Amino acid sequence: MFNCYMEVIMFEIEKYKKILDDYANKYINLMEKKEDKTLISFKLSHTYRVTSNMEKIAKSCNLNEHDMFIAKVIGMYHDIGRFKQYFVYKTYDDKKSVNHAIYSTEVLKENDILRDFNEEDRNIIYKSIYYHNVYKIEAIDEELTKNEVFFLKMIRDADRLDIYDSMANRVPNMSKEEQYIWYNERDLDGDVSDNIYNQIKEKVSPSMKECSSVAESIFARFSWVFSDFSFKEAINIIVEGKYFEKVYNYMKKSNKINELYLFIMDYIQKIMHGENNLEY
Repeated sequence: MFNCYMEVIMFEIEKYKKILDDYANKYINLMEKKEDKTLISFKLSHTYRVTSNMEKIAKSCNLNEHDMFIAKVIGMYHDIGRFKQYFVYKTYDDKKSVNHAIYSTEVLKENDILRDFNEEDRNIIYKSIYYHNVYKIEAIDEELTKNEVFFLKMIRDADRLDIYDSMANRVPNMSKEEQYIWYNERDLDGDVSDNIYNQIKEKVSPSMKECSSVAESIFARFSWVFSDFSFKEAINIIVEGKYFEKVYNYMKKSNKINELYLFIMDYIQKIMHGENNLEY
């Protein structure tokens, strides 16, 4: 009986993977320039890395097969709006186009992709995707169920992990022009301002809107470890992947950059030793 159930789950995963691949490839084929095709393909690769992160975190929580399935589907579809976003607006910058999380939810609904899910599971998936890029979960006006919050926090952790992975292992291999686009057209050589420096020293995560340089945006992302991560497994993945060390190694150094790096690494070590406990 268990083996039959597993086969059904695997069949369903492959079905939803094919839907995603077909949808993404439609936009890849519509693009004329090679660099545009590459940028859309990059988002598809990101999607599957996030899905893998969801699976790792879910396993660390000993979730049952049903909840593992929900976690994977959320990972697969959390950025499905990105393909249409880039095709229409030629940018992944939400400020210059649309909120990609809301856009992704709209794509799911317009194409009725989740029609075979029951209402409870459908709502978990929709809300996890709709809110996955909010600045703070506490700012959400809508009242969420315990399960909705759990999966929302999981996708936020999984998504952030791949941002770190990309910063550490893919951005260094990009051209300067590609890096400029990846970091949303910020100053590649700028230092960290006093405002951003002081926020991070107070264990506050600056808004990306405040960041004018790549260095500032890097530390704004690093600062998510202060309050935006919920799963210990996510921190394990950061440490094992040496994500922060790799990013720091290619940054232009300054006194502020050196101080902030050591400050954040010390905080992570405290999490690893149980001094800064996470929720899950």
